Amino acid sequence: MTIAQLIEKYNADRDYYLTSKYNETLLRSDFLDPLFELLGWDIKNSSSKPTNEREVILEEGLKANASEHSKKPDYTFRLFSERKFFLEAKKPCVSIESNNETAKQVRRYGFTAKLKISVLSNFEYLIIYDTSVKVEKDDTFQKALVKKYHYTEYESKFEEISKLLSKNAVYSGA
Repeated sequence: MTIAQLIEKYNADRDYYLTSKYNETLLRSDFLDPLFELLGWDIKNSSSKPTNEREVILEEGLKANASEHSKKPDYTFRLFSERKFFLEAKKPCVSIESNNETAKQVRRYGFTAKLKISVLSNFEYLIIYDTSVKVEKDDTFQKALVKKYHYTEYESKFEEISKLLSKNAVYSGA
């Protein structure tokens, strides 16, 4: 599947995707998995690597301390077992482009794990945050925002997105 086909698929049924009936699990398998596969990541572990060597871990538990509930980013993207960035998924009816809580959640995950960036997406938007910035109670969704893409820009800006999030960009250190 190409990025153009993925956008076309989303556009064709967008009204339905934006309802609360369409859930996060479907979003992940229908759109986010294919998007990140296009960026070169082995989401489904097709190469059959053992867990400790996988490029992408789904719902990896992060415990800040034993008394806390385990926090689980939807995706952990890794290079040689080292975390590089998280991707937190939300269903398309969640307005992540203007939601303070979802922004703080993904920033907290990244900050806690000492990552440079983390990503938030509902496919409608793909938002990259600088997670080296400490999260404060009153932060808005604009704080520490690095880049925000609307799905209608994915094709024209695919090269730019690739330079930020593709497996090759992460492997080269870019």
